[in-house]
Amino acid sequence: MQANNSPVCVERINEMTAGDPEFLQDIIEIYVVDSVGLVDSLRQTLEREDWAALQKEAHKLKGSSLNMGVPYVALIAQFLLEVARKGDARAAADHTIDELRKPDNAVAQWMGNVDHLASIVDGLGSSADPARQGLQALEGEFHRAREVFERMAKEAA
Repeated sequence: MQANNSPVCVERINEMTAGDPEFLQDIIEIYVVDSVGLVDSLRQTLEREDWAALQKEAHKLKGSSLNMGVPYVALIAQFLLEVARKGDARAAADHTIDELRKPDNAVAQWMGNVDHLASIVDGLGSSADPARQGLQALEGEFHRAREVFERMAKEAA
């Protein structure tokens, strides 16, 4: 359990790549390129208020972020998915927090501080425009993760 606010669970990446620098660079490149496209798509679907498409794109980003050990992006993508699914930010936040508190939740296991994570989601659920606020938070966390990945790829080269 990492119990910090790092945007990437480095242990997860090391476990996946088994120290293979080429594989590390490949999966980082794939994740970053795909995620840039998904974040752009989320922005567009939100502008169109296409909730079904938002749910689909958020689900994709959540899955790829969990696979890559990017917990904050996965958590916020889960919140956006629930906003699109439920149409109610408070219900979406409550559901996301309930999921976060489950003992087998990967994000909670990686990050350790469930109360801190729950407060992030709770804040998004209470905002005046939760979907846009969530997207803005997601973009910030993705940027942080991308910086870590770029540093990791450079060190592996």
